[in-house]
Amino acid sequence: MVLTFIGTQLLGEALRALVPPSDFALFDTQWLVDTTVEAQRTVAAADASRRDAALSSLKSKEWLDFAIRERRPAALSGPSPASSATLQAQITKKLSVDADAVVVNITPYGNLLSQVRTGVVLLSGLPALMANVAADSVEHYPLVASEIEIGVRLSDQSWLIVTQRAGDLASARYVRNAADLIGGALFVGMLSVWMARSLVKPLTQLAGAAERLGRERALTPIGDMDLPEYAAIAHAFNDMQARLTHFVDERTTMLAAISHDLRTPLTRLRLMAEYVRDKDQRQEVLSNISEMETMIQSSLAFGSDDARREPHNVVDIASLLISLCDNSTDMGGHVTYVGPDHAQLSCQPVAMRRALSNLIDNGQRYGERVSVTLRDEAQALVIVLQDVGPGIAPDQIERAFAPFQRLDGSRSRATGGTGLGLTIARDVIRAHGGDVTLASAQPAGLRVTVNLPKPTMLPSVI
Repeated sequence: MVLTFIGTQLLGEALRALVPPSDFALFDTQWLVDTTVEAQRTVAAADASRRDAALSSLKSKEWLDFAIRERRPAALSGPSPASSATLQAQITKKLSVDADAVVVNITPYGNLLSQVRTGVVLLSGLPALMANVAADSVEHYPLVASEIEIGVRLSDQSWLIVTQRAGDLASARYVRNAADLIGGALFVGMLSVWMARSLVKPLTQLAGAAERLGRERALTPIGDMDLPEYAAIAHAFNDMQARLTHFVDERTTMLAAISHDLRTPLTRLRLMAEYVRDKDQRQEVLSNISEMETMIQSSLAFGSDDARREPHNVVDIASLLISLCDNSTDMGGHVTYVGPDHAQLSCQPVAMRRALSNLIDNGQRYGERVSVTLRDEAQALVIVLQDVGPGIAPDQIERAFAPFQRLDGSRSRATGGTGLGLTIARDVIRAHGGDVTLASAQPAGLRVTVNLPKPTMLPSVI
């Protein structure tokens, strides 16, 4: 606010130094009355074609402007000041005409700095005291006015208009006032934009750090906040980042440690199973041990910290999907791809490959044939995988994402897997700011929709 006031004041002073304020013309009231009467009589005595020339010959032309108009001068809005009525009465008496044949409009003096035309001071005689006349200038003499307009009706019903001269710099003052207004608005606008950017910059940093935390799970400390309120927000956000990261890392590390420690007793069980004499029982025990080992390996992969530390690189998702579909086809599967040949996205390559591979394998395992469709949209890459299997009941969809959960019926142990495929896939995709949704396909099967948003470029703040 202070900068705005100082800036606009300096701009106004600079413009007024280039174009000075208007002058003042001091008129004796009786002289103005006599000059108006003289001009009316001069016009009345001249032919219609010679009126302008007659007015130009008046000696008072140096101080006053004269013009002939067809219409009566419009009265000023509001009550007429007493000085207007006094001047009108003097001219009417001098010309011996009706009161409606003379119009006197006096515009009270306003702001000296914005005055365009030459100001007028009417005196009823000399000497005169000019102290504090602006406060009551429309009622008494000396009278200070920004404009005086006198209209006298002529015999042909046209009007003689008498005003003070505008001055040599009137046009320049119009330009000065417009420049002052426009320049002040521009200055206030630029200052407002600068202040808005200064206020938005910390919020932009906060949004960027939040997006990176959700997309990469990487700590992005926020600092250098000038305002105490923003500094408190940044401190709370930094603490929240640290607590969230510590919580997630602690859980995944614990899961990986438990899974790792289970390997030793499983190895002992495998050795002990070799001593089981019954061949069928031994095979059953070894099968259960193998299943447990597979679950442990999946748990280690799920809880591994390597994926979370993997750097982000630009990956051609279309080429990755084509490669996965070709690999599945080479191994005897029925997987088709529909979409562009190239579609790039910044992601963790190994983690993204694992997630998409899990989804394709899941569709092959339970749905036999899988179609993979990629759409490169403006804001995101959308991948749709659809199989022709039995599908999933709507009330069981969220349960399908739970770790180690396999649904009854088609999702059984006989089909293999540990129940972590969808869990790992959604965990990876959500770590990239996206999501996975399941829905029943028509006439049969399951439709898996993967939405991978493209990284947004947050606006830089100057």
